[in-house]
Amino acid sequence: MRETARAKQAWLDYLAMGGGRSLEKLAEQYRERWQTDGKARVPTVHVARLEVWSATFGWQARLSQVAEEERQAIVAQGIAARQNRIDAYGDRWERMRQVIAERAGDRELADTPGGKTGLLVRTFKAVGGAIAEEFAVDTGLLREMRELEKQAAEDLGQWADKHEVTGKDGGPIVVEDAREQLAARIAALAARRREAEPDREPWIGGSGGASP
Repeated sequence: MRETARAKQAWLDYLAMGGGRSLEKLAEQYRERWQTDGKARVPTVHVARLEVWSATFGWQARLSQVAEEERQAIVAQGIAARQNRIDAYGDRWERMRQVIAERAGDRELADTPGGKTGLLVRTFKAVGGAIAEEFAVDTGLLREMRELEKQAAEDLGQWADKHEVTGKDGGPIVVEDAREQLAARIAALAARRREAEPDREPWIGGSGGASP
């Protein structure tokens, strides 16, 4: 059986209803639209017709498929954002490693204890009217590298601090319900699909006076 334009529209409207959807509620929406504006174009005003379309064209299976596709899209988006952060951490870390490598090759530091490690930083200061040269381990650079390593490990789920986690003012953490986010994405998807669907047959309230 070919899926008609009216059946397709009813499916998209059903999809856009979100988590509280039902065929009865959809039929009620159509009836209210029809009663408010007799010229309103609605696929049907009867629950029985919606039930036939739902069973014939597998609305419940399609709901599951759309939900899974959106779930995977949300997961992929999160993974991509995390990977971009990790790539940035890696780039900065490698640049710091390059600083260490170039310092290790500095001939002026070759005879200085620890100079070949590339971890020394040279500073100058005035002492009794003379300029004294000092060397110290670049703890700032090492600290920044360690922080980058820690942040990357946390993003990869390989680092966990053991401490009590609370929300604002010591209260419970408010967690956004992922189902609401998913429902919003599905509703937006349904709206885009509905706009793209062409009219191919008369509707209730449209020219031609098709039967509901």
